[in-house]
Amino acid sequence: MERGVGLVALLGALFGLCVWYGTLGTDPASWVFPRTAQVFPGPERYIGRRVVLAGEVVSVDPVVVSLAGTDPPVRVLLDGVDRPVAAGVRIRAFGVLESEGTLRTLGVVTTRPGGFVYAATASIVGGLVVIGRLLRDWRVDLGGWGLEPRASPPSLRALAGAGEDGAGTGEAGDDRDA
Repeated sequence: MERGVGLVALLGALFGLCVWYGTLGTDPASWVFPRTAQVFPGPERYIGRRVVLAGEVVSVDPVVVSLAGTDPPVRVLLDGVDRPVAAGVRIRAFGVLESEGTLRTLGVVTTRPGGFVYAATASIVGGLVVIGRLLRDWRVDLGGWGLEPRASPPSLRALAGAGEDGAGTGEAGDDRDA
C-alpha cells in the first residue's frame, strides 16, 4: 500500500512538473544574436554589441579567423580565446564586437574539418551493426506484422544463403557422411 501511495505521489509530481514546464514561456529574442552574414558588410552598426561570427582559423597567435560567407574575405582577431586552437579548424565565436576587426570572445566552439565524415561513418557502421543483430536474432512475422525472436540464431553460412538446399547443414538429405 505504501509503495502504491509513493508511486502515485511521484507520478503526480512528475505530471505537475511537466504541466508547469509547459506553461513557461521563452523569450526567443534573448538568445538570438546577429551572425556573420548580418554583421558584415556593415560591422560599424554592431560595435559594442554581442554577435556570433563563424569561420576558419588562419592564425593561432593571436587567433585570427577568416569569416565564412563574406565577399571580399574578412579577417577578424579573436581576443580572449580560452582554449587552444589550431590553424584550419572551423570556429564559431560568441562575443562583443570591439571594432571592425576585433571580437572580444565570451565563448568559442571548434569543429575539426573531418568531424562530419567521422560522425557519418560512425553512424553508418552503428546502423549496420544494429540491422545485422536484428536480422540475426529476430524474424519478421508477416501474418502479425511484427517481429518474433528466433529460437536459435542462424549461422553466417545460412544468412549468406549457402545451405538453402540442405547441403552442408547437417539436415535431412545431407549425404556427406554416407
